[in-house]
Amino acid sequence: MVALRKSDAFVPELSLVDEVNGKLVGYLLFSEARVGEDKVFVLAPLAVKPNFQRQGVGSTLIIEGIDWSKL
Repeated sequence: MVALRKSDAFVPELSLVDEVNGKLVGYLLFSEARVGEDKVFVLAPLAVKPNFQRQGVGSTLIIEGIDWSKL
């Protein structure tokens, strides 16, 4: 993931975290890519700590990331 963050595809505004009580519980990164002439966003990685999975953390990160990508 370090290589991705150092690449031209990295979009800092689309690197999101979720915290609970000041502790990191989830992370998501969208990066730029091209499909033909069209710019697209690629979702990877997405990580949620095991004890916070199946509680909507990942879904919330994805929805927020999609919303941010439209700006």
